[in-house]
Amino acid sequence: MNKTIVWGHRGAGFRDVENSMASFKKAVDMGVDGIKTEAQLSKDGEIFLCFQQSLR
Repeated sequence: MNKTIVWGHRGAGFRDVENSMASFKKAVDMGVDGIKTEAQLSKDGEIFLCFQQSLR
């Protein structure tokens, strides 16, 4: 039998602020198999997590 894989989309955004460490920890505590998020690069070279391609 195939195992269903459960992903925490942006962590557990319905429980905590999405893409936050609290949200990621909550998703892990809930037993997810992985976490899906998006990393972006700011104009000044800083990496941040945000699912949107544009912040305009």
